[in-house]
Amino acid sequence: MFGGGFRAAAQHSQCLYNVFTHIPGLKCVVPSSPYEAKGLLIQSIRDDDPVMFFEHKGLYRRLKGSKPPEETRTPIGRARIVRRGSAATVITYGAGVELALGLGLEHDVEVLDLRTLWPFDRDAVLESVGRTSRALVLQESARSSGVAGHVVALLASEGFELLDAPPAVLAPPDTPVPFAPELEDAYLPSAHTLAAAIEDLLGY
Repeated sequence: MFGGGFRAAAQHSQCLYNVFTHIPGLKCVVPSSPYEAKGLLIQSIRDDDPVMFFEHKGLYRRLKGSKPPEETRTPIGRARIVRRGSAATVITYGAGVELALGLGLEHDVEVLDLRTLWPFDRDAVLESVGRTSRALVLQESARSSGVAGHVVALLASEGFELLDAPPAVLAPPDTPVPFAPELEDAYLPSAHTLAAAIEDLLGY
């Protein structure tokens, strides 16, 4: 369990999954919906390797969904396109998916839910960016940690020719999560900062 937005200060809000994505041999998953939570949890239990399962506590009472079928399985290491678009790809996970889906349709962005942070779906990232030619990684963990650096490195090394603009990252600064409400609101990505980042990426 992780996530900010509860005025709980750094010790209860940090994104600690970053620690585990840097340990060889561990897999790390973050669901973005009740359906994904069930599918990923079952698959994590059945996986031959150790899997770290993280849920954003902000989604517990905010998201609702129908009960998934008993046989629901979500493959580890496979991303999912949540919404199709052509102008840019927002690469995110967990609560970031809900935030990205809140973008107005006038932006025409594709939303890619990584679901697995490590090993993340490299092919899905390259395929999506190949269609849109622009990429923005949205994460709640601090800018210098998390999966954003891995995704940008992948695009630089294997997807450079796909890009019409440098890949962008929207993430909090490299500081502990603030306790003061006004500072925490400014620290976390928001609908306003995401829209502004997309508009900057698209050259509006």
